[in-house]
Order: sequence, then C-alpha cells, then structure tokens
Amino acid sequence: PPLEIQRRTAAVLAVLDALCEANGALAHQLAELQLAAFQAAWDGETRVRLSEVATVTMGQSPPGDTYNEIGEGTAFYQGTRDFGWRYPTRRVWTTSPTRIAHAGDILVAVRAPVGKLNLATETTALGRGLGGLRASNRQATLFQALRADANVWDIHQGTGTIFASINKAGMLELSIPWVEDDELERQLATIDTAILELTRESFSIARARDGLLPLLMSGKVRV
Repeated sequence: PPLEIQRRTAAVLAVLDALCEANGALAHQLAELQLAAFQAAWDGETRVRLSEVATVTMGQSPPGDTYNEIGEGTAFYQGTRDFGWRYPTRRVWTTSPTRIAHAGDILVAVRAPVGKLNLATETTALGRGLGGLRASNRQATLFQALRADANVWDIHQGTGTIFASINKAGMLELSIPWVEDDELERQLATIDTAILELTRESFSIARARDGLLPLLMSGKVRV
C-alpha cells in the first residue's frame, strides 16, 4: 500500500500494542500490590500445613491418543511448558481428562521446577507434572501465601542426580505462612478479578490486532 496508508496502519497498530503493554504493566503492579498486602497482614510467625487449609489434586496424564491441538475437549497441561507469568496458554486439549482443576484453582509444578505457580482460568486437565490446589474460603489468600515464601519448596528441589519432585504427601505437609482475615481475602480476590480482566482484554486486543494487520496491509480495510 502507499506510504501514507502504511503510516496510518502503523499508528493504529501502535495504539493497540500500547494498550496491551499498559494492561500488562498494570496487571503486574496489581500482583505486587497483592503480595505486599499479604506480607503486611502476616505476623511473620503464623504458619499452617497445606492440608489444614486446602485440598490437593495430583495430575494424571490421559491416554496419548486423546490429545489434540484443535481445541476439542478440555484444555490440558502436562507441566509448566505453557505457563505464563500468571496464567497458562492453551496449546493442547484432551477428550478424556482424568484429573481436573477448575477456574481459580492454583496450578503448581510437582516436578522441576517444583513450586512454579499459575492460576487456572477454566476447567483444566492436569498432567503428571502438575497439581491443583483449592482452599475452601481462602483461595486468594492461599495463592499469596505460596508466593510469599518460595523457600517452602526447597527441600523438594533435588540435588546432584536427584530429580526434583514432590508427591501428594509432601504437598500436604508443606508449612506455609497464613493469615485468617476475611477482609484481606476480599481485597485479594477483588484484585485477582481485576488482573484476569486486564489479561483477557489484552488477549482480545492482540487477537483483533493480528486479524486487522493483513486486512489493512492488503487494502481490504482502510484506516
């Protein structure tokens, strides 16, 4: 297309890119605010076993012939390959899920790197490399508690030729910092919702941008 059209196209795409970047920056800032709020509320001493506040679902891989990359069935995560900074990205699905996590559940790596965290945004099939965690009424607090003390996983990281991993018994025995505060949970959950909305908006904008680019460059759509 003519240079002027190219410039207009670039300007439109730049605005969309800038909005995605702004959303991402705000989401990261909100995540840090969550962690700071939990750390401020924690007395530095109170800890609980994970088994006291959460249920643990250990992953189990479905049969290999049930996998696909065309979106049939349930989103499936074998490990951390598809983890993002907070949420995983769908790449593989299975038509025969065996172990399930639900939207809002914490996804945790049970193999190296043990303890890496993400949050499920939908019903998700768990492979052998992951576990799913859910607290009955403190889900947002639980996520920040696990973020607040990364050292809880150290004993399971492995040394030398030992492969890093953690089983269900080890998960249930984890000693984590804890705050029992309804108002804190409400605040953290509100921020969780805001971060998810920002992330989804950025995804929609990026999808629109990628769809617009060939239309603008071909001249089928004018700025």
